[in-house]
Amino acid sequence: MNTDASDTKSPSVTTAAQSLYGRIVHAITITIALICMAGPVLVLYRPGENFLRPGIVFSLLWEGHDVKSIWEGAGAGFPGPHFYLQSLISGDGLIQFAIVLGCSAALIGLVPTMVCYFRGKDYLYAGLCLVICLLIGLSMTDIIL
Repeated sequence: MNTDASDTKSPSVTTAAQSLYGRIVHAITITIALICMAGPVLVLYRPGENFLRPGIVFSLLWEGHDVKSIWEGAGAGFPGPHFYLQSLISGDGLIQFAIVLGCSAALIGLVPTMVCYFRGKDYLYAGLCLVICLLIGLSMTDIIL
């Protein structure tokens, strides 16, 4: 009796849609990691182009200041939602963009996965993808928490 593990083959249980989702989320995650590694370098290289002065932020944090006083003490006040779009080439703008991209990775991966499930006539999983996409979208717009 041969019990060599190389002789046994397990059936593949991964569908094309699952593989597609995995590849998309994996690529986005690697991209985010690279962006987040470059962001702090830009923060230190060009500190004057940041929304907040990094040296002051940490001292205010350790002193226990609230968010509003940190924004006012280390910057020019909170610039509003999606402030990072004003300056994507700054270090903290780039890092904020990477965070938004990372939080959107599931949605970005689910949309083509849903299409793949619809093409394969797997309507239950396609419907579940649609529901999750709607939940993520509604959460991103602050309609539901």
